[in-house]
Amino acid sequence: LALDETKVTDYVEMKTIKLTIAYNQMDFVTRALAKCNGAIVDKAFNEHVDLIVSLPANDAGDFINRFSLKNY
Repeated sequence: LALDETKVTDYVEMKTIKLTIAYNQMDFVTRALAKCNGAIVDKAFNEHVDLIVSLPANDAGDFINRFSLKNY
């Protein structure tokens, strides 16, 4: 049966955050999100880059401190 072949994984609480970064940080942010299984939900390019990202709650504080120019 298909149910016999399913695997149970741990639940990971995700957090959605808004942050503003400099353009030259975009590649670093993208790679950091990929490493922690996060994702960019939305982005807007203005004087800086405004992002909405989803990432594991455990990584959110460090991520904000590392990349954000301005927290909301």
